[in-house]
Amino acid sequence: MKRLVSSLIVVAGCWGGRSAPEAPSPRMPETGEAEWTVEVEAPADAQDFDFGAVTEAVATRGPRPVVFAGALFSTDKPRVVATSEGPRPTRDGELLGVVQGEDAATVTTLRGERFTIPYALVPKEARWYDLAPGILAVQGTEAGARFTRFDGGRSSPSWVHDAAAAGVTSVRRVGWFDGGDPLFALDHEAASNATLLRLAAAKGSSATLATVPKGRIAFSPRTGQLAVVFDAPRAGCEACSRAEVYDLRSGKQAAGFGLLAPGDATASDVGTVGFDGKVLWMYSYRAEVHTDFGLQGSESCGYDAYDVATGQHFRTLSSAARDWRRISAGCRVRALLPMADGGALAFALLSNQERRVARVYKFAAPP
Repeated sequence: MKRLVSSLIVVAGCWGGRSAPEAPSPRMPETGEAEWTVEVEAPADAQDFDFGAVTEAVATRGPRPVVFAGALFSTDKPRVVATSEGPRPTRDGELLGVVQGEDAATVTTLRGERFTIPYALVPKEARWYDLAPGILAVQGTEAGARFTRFDGGRSSPSWVHDAAAAGVTSVRRVGWFDGGDPLFALDHEAASNATLLRLAAAKGSSATLATVPKGRIAFSPRTGQLAVVFDAPRAGCEACSRAEVYDLRSGKQAAGFGLLAPGDATASDVGTVGFDGKVLWMYSYRAEVHTDFGLQGSESCGYDAYDVATGQHFRTLSSAARDWRRISAGCRVRALLPMADGGALAFALLSNQERRVARVYKFAAPP
């Protein structure tokens, strides 16, 4: 017991009358330097599996996410083997197993929760989200949007919440708050804007936060801000785009600037958008397109980063550094995903010849 007490005193900061030395602060990775990496092997039971055919990826929330990139795998170990079993991404990028039956939908989560929900409660066209634990069904209604939560594998809802909004044409989940509340964008008919709504997942209530232009949205939960990229034609550039930043605490616009002309990731309607509160970035990858008439489109990729305080376009693939420069060469990065901590997760081939092994790179900040 005396030895245990002595050890506790040392931890508390006393050793021979002096303060214990402070532990060195962890070194922050430099721009373009990966924070950690994971090597991924193709599923052992799929001999014809090809990571080279992957053109997009989906990741769950959390510091070490589960990823789907042609197959499912975790990122909690330095080397993992993907599996061809398990949930697949939904149209909103949720990793859920959704099987549409004759009278009900069966929804299975990564945690192993299983729900059978009759269409009498939730229509077939509803969208599903993993609340981990629990699931959320979202549907448009004549009066706005309806949100229904289910827990514990039960087919009866924990709560149902109706959010009133006129002329809603679609409801999109565009982000997650740190506490687990989802952020939705409600697009309106015959209007160029969308209403942002925070849903309280625990109790089933909602709050309207802001009205923003319709477009691709990247949310930074750490700063409480989001960026919207949308079409903004101007003289001499009918296909140009614009970015605007909104502070969800005040609901007001905080910044806005025009983006580059088409021909790069900025103008692409594919790929991903990320935002950490300071930097807005866009990444796109396009595979070769072959038809009966031959090659119709070459492989291409693009990356653009902007300083939102000044609107300056300051980084592309040609200015990539360190790990990011090495892996982005030759369009080997098939997907770049924004992370809740402001960083990014890259899924890349080891080489254009090695197609059964890939690697994931986690960057602490936009690369």
